Amino acid sequence: MAAFGVGGLRGVSLFAEGLGLLTLGLVQRWGQVVPRWIPLLGGRRVPTAVAMVPAGLGAAVLTGFGVLGALGWNAPDAMGHPDAPDGVAYGVMTACYLPLLAWGPLLAVVTGHYWLRRRRARRAHQVRWSR
Repeated sequence: MAAFGVGGLRGVSLFAEGLGLLTLGLVQRWGQVVPRWIPLLGGRRVPTAVAMVPAGLGAAVLTGFGVLGALGWNAPDAMGHPDAPDGVAYGVMTACYLPLLAWGPLLAVVTGHYWLRRRRARRAHQVRWSR
């Protein structure tokens, strides 16, 4: 905490919350068309790559962190430390962190589904206009 300070930690938290909110764009309508109330961009289609590239990179990074965290969970400077919780507390702490392993792969699944939805919509639009 001393390295970041309270303001830095708030900034990191707000950044993480913002990325989590942007993840909703993969499943909400505003992830495909910018809401009309946004100046200059309202009503325009969101380019697929604008959502796909950050989401794909995020999925890869989160999956990597999850794997590294799982492999290092019992390391001497983590849960293997003499002051780390043991017994029931160890089990509860492990159970609380376990869902983080799924975060990256699930983001990858949602990103893939976003790509499929956008691809289907593009094909339907092309068929409609080619008639």
